[in-house]
Amino acid sequence: MAPKEKDAKKDAKKDAKKTEEKSVAPKKEEKKPTAVKPAAKKAAAKTTAAPEGPSRKEMIKAADEMNELMDLDPVIDTTQPDDKLRANIIKEAKEIVPDDVFSDATNVVLKKLSCIKFDEPAAPAADAKSANKDHPKTKSPSTPRARKTDGLKIRLLVKTNPKKVGAASHARFELYKSGMSVGDALAAGVTHQDIWWDVSHKFIELKK
Repeated sequence: MAPKEKDAKKDAKKDAKKTEEKSVAPKKEEKKPTAVKPAAKKAAAKTTAAPEGPSRKEMIKAADEMNELMDLDPVIDTTQPDDKLRANIIKEAKEIVPDDVFSDATNVVLKKLSCIKFDEPAAPAADAKSANKDHPKTKSPSTPRARKTDGLKIRLLVKTNPKKVGAASHARFELYKSGMSVGDALAAGVTHQDIWWDVSHKFIELKK
């Protein structure tokens, strides 16, 4: 065989080998799109989802606090279905007066239900500039209904004023007189919240 033919065959073999290597060469892996983790999906859903209404457990706690603090009679029945429970909370919220101070949890429920939240009593004109401008402006009932505890008598259980000297609550505690009615104490300047707090801390007791 002539040298030229040998060289031609060698070149043909090399070309065939290169072609074969190219045909079996592994393909580059395509980058798959990054999957969104379930936790991330939930977080994204939370940020875009509309605010949910209060749960039954939250409404029951709020109703119990309203029953106790507002002396509701009849009380809000916490065994009724959710829709009726919700409707009764909204209805009784219209009886809230400025000195009804609820826990943060109850305030959240009232806010979720778009209930009326009353302002503190209006500040004097001289102090109007220092009033909280961001506080929602709402109208309180013109004639709040009488509460079942208004006729109960107050009996002091402590010999000295337990409140911090100089605090407004200390001055209001001084308004208590054993034997006075709850209605008289409220008229003198004591608040429903004061009475609820002082009874729960056994500073006073209420009797018929």
